Amino acid sequence: MEARQGDEYRALLGDLEQHYLECRVQLLGPSVRSAVQQLLTVHTRDHTGLVRAGCAFLLHVCEDEFQLHSQFFSETETSGGEAREELGLALETLCLVLYDSLRPLIIHVTHLETLAELTAILRNEVIGQHCASHPQLTAFRRVAGQMLQDVQERLVYRTSVYIRSDI
Repeated sequence: MEARQGDEYRALLGDLEQHYLECRVQLLGPSVRSAVQQLLTVHTRDHTGLVRAGCAFLLHVCEDEFQLHSQFFSETETSGGEAREELGLALETLCLVLYDSLRPLIIHVTHLETLAELTAILRNEVIGQHCASHPQLTAFRRVAGQMLQDVQERLVYRTSVYIRSDI
């Protein structure tokens, strides 16, 4: 491949990449929302199954988008870290669909065992295994980490309520 250089070329390539990412988010957004809504319907009372299925689904979406992006844009042609950051922001937009759907459910969970199990799933399976084997998917890791923090916060709160009322 012919080596391309120059500020004008890099600026044009950056604009193309930005447009590409905007189009991908616009194209995938409705599909991701629909799939997450379907998961919410299928796993109505199964919070652990919902978290597992939702995270697995979004991990695959992010993985596929990362690979597709790599087919069109190499890190050496664009501005490297900035390109990864733009891709990360686009993937984070898609991941937030799951987060925004799960958060209202998480804040209404009162069962301590369910909250403890959700914490273990997010910490060990999602962040520990899946994110560790896909270090390039930092957007997914950030959203999963925020979800973990929310579940842990809810667990601490429900534990303190239990201690005050039942002990």
